[in-house]
Amino acid sequence: MQLPKNLDPELAVALEPVLAHPEALNVAGDLAGVRAMRGAMTDEVLASFAMPDGLTQRNINITPSSGEKLKLVMVEPMALHGESAPLIYLMHGGGLVLGTADQDIPLLAEFAQALQCRAVSVDYRLAPETTFPGPIDDCFEGLVYLLNNAGDHGIDISRVAVAGISAGGTLAAALAMRMRDETTYALAAQCLIYPMLDQRTAAEPGEGDDFLIWPGESNRFGWQSYLGDDNAHATNPIAVPSRAESLGDLPSAYIMVGGLDLFLDENIDYARRLTAADVPCELHIYPGCVHGFDALAPDANVSRRSRREVLEFLARSLGC
Repeated sequence: MQLPKNLDPELAVALEPVLAHPEALNVAGDLAGVRAMRGAMTDEVLASFAMPDGLTQRNINITPSSGEKLKLVMVEPMALHGESAPLIYLMHGGGLVLGTADQDIPLLAEFAQALQCRAVSVDYRLAPETTFPGPIDDCFEGLVYLLNNAGDHGIDISRVAVAGISAGGTLAAALAMRMRDETTYALAAQCLIYPMLDQRTAAEPGEGDDFLIWPGESNRFGWQSYLGDDNAHATNPIAVPSRAESLGDLPSAYIMVGGLDLFLDENIDYARRLTAADVPCELHIYPGCVHGFDALAPDANVSRRSRREVLEFLARSLGC
């Protein structure tokens, strides 16, 4: 596969070993194999990760209405000593078919340390084994549990942000809508990191298949796995956030996306519609960047800048 001419040079170097093993990217071809490879990569990262001094991790296990155990991974500063603090509630990426809450432990640590907050990742069930609404139900019930038990977990319910990476952005955007419509809790912010928002993107066979990291073929597979073969939920905004008729009264939003990402157009459109609905929204487009660029090359200048700008938004939104 030929690299785009305007690809960020630091990302081009990072992409070389990734493109040498295209099987690791093809979720539509061998989901079990890709899950195994991604799982091994997560294990390797966590084996070399040292929790920063002053932070601690704990797992919170609950049993939501599905009857299946749900794990919430929390990283928090020990200095808080149970005192009330802001919460960042994160949904991991993986195209709705890959990933675990554990893969984001380093990011939770970065949030907790930089913002002196509690940061949680939810281990929601994956498609195709669990289709809509199972995964978003897990995310919703996990957050409601934490807020209903805020005193036990040291959470300031007035300073809560939801965040999502890629497919986690699907769930974070939908979660913001459900919290607006089904609870009395008011979120402070939603942080959507190159979110997967529109099932209509690259919906036709062959469309968008030249995009790197997350091509059209993978996008079609992820959405079909989540929505089911009959596609019955394709117009439900809780399943496909871009289909929402009303985006009013949602929390302030931050959307970041690469200029070479399959999701660029749908992210721009979502930001435009949020702004039109009088929802404060920041849209950050990073030229020369593919999907997942900050994870692909975390030490690249553009990745460092994107992480800094996410932290700045969250700090402003949560009063940190």
